[in-house]
Amino acid sequence: MDFGGPALFGMGGLHVRPGHFVERHGLIVIIALGESIYQMGRAAIGGLRRADVLVAVVLGVLVSAAMWWAYFGLKHGAAARLRRASAPERARLARDAYSYLHLPLIAGIVWYSLGVGEAIAHPDEPLQPLAGLSLCGGTALFYAGEVLYRWRDHHEIATDRLVTSVVLVALIPMAPVVHALTILVAVTAVSVAFVAWEIWRQPEIGGARPQPD
Repeated sequence: MDFGGPALFGMGGLHVRPGHFVERHGLIVIIALGESIYQMGRAAIGGLRRADVLVAVVLGVLVSAAMWWAYFGLKHGAAARLRRASAPERARLARDAYSYLHLPLIAGIVWYSLGVGEAIAHPDEPLQPLAGLSLCGGTALFYAGEVLYRWRDHHEIATDRLVTSVVLVALIPMAPVVHALTILVAVTAVSVAFVAWEIWRQPEIGGARPQPD
């Protein structure tokens, strides 16, 4: 009822305040990313004297930072696009781009948190299939959600995010075979490469302070 109702019966009567709406969804993303880092800390408690555990924590934080950049780094104008839309279209855009398409973004972060926690807790062992799927697949789901969100919000085909998601999916079969630290290195390398590519492709944003709107 909660998610299907707006799609089936429309958005008549919904008033959207663009700045508030965009800001609140950005805060939800920040909370989810913060929970992922908290999960890393919990997983590392028992092995803080081990170098591989500390390295895994640093790598995990870098992956979370890359997801933060993917969402916030080029968010300029999100609220302005809502303001420019007519009231009926603004309500539909808010429903689709935020209420619906932010769901895979948050689910991807939560799923990643499960996998990275296991990788940090046991960096010298292969991940169980579910944990490997969570680590690589959760990150891939986040970037796939970014592709869908950007297409609905401003009709941009985010090929860099799409390629990143596909590469991360390709890493899933490796997770139960190699050590967890190795697969985490691979996920981090893909994530950092995405950020480096985006900054290189649009160097004018390199020194800009990322903003949610």
